[in-house]
Amino acid sequence: MAIQHLQEKRCQIVMVCFPFEASVEAMAKETANRQMMDSLKLGLVEKYAMKQDTIVLSNDSLLMHDLSHLNEVGARRFTHRIADILQVDTVNNRFVEVIIGQ
Repeated sequence: MAIQHLQEKRCQIVMVCFPFEASVEAMAKETANRQMMDSLKLGLVEKYAMKQDTIVLSNDSLLMHDLSHLNEVGARRFTHRIADILQVDTVNNRFVEVIIGQ
């Protein structure tokens, strides 16, 4: 698996799960596909000893360009938050979930 190869090369692995727009996210939570993806995420976190982080972006302004992409404001907020997380310590493997606060 590619992740194993990266680990052997001592690469820092950071996986990021971006949100959908709030109404789409609410519908997606109920699907079998989401349950399968959540199971995959947990499997990766466990197998590769990934530290889990969550970035909550406040919803005080519109952060989404469309139903599945952050706009410039959302991207800027995400960039600052992920930079803070990556500078905290030397954890090599991370899984970062981004959610939009209500």
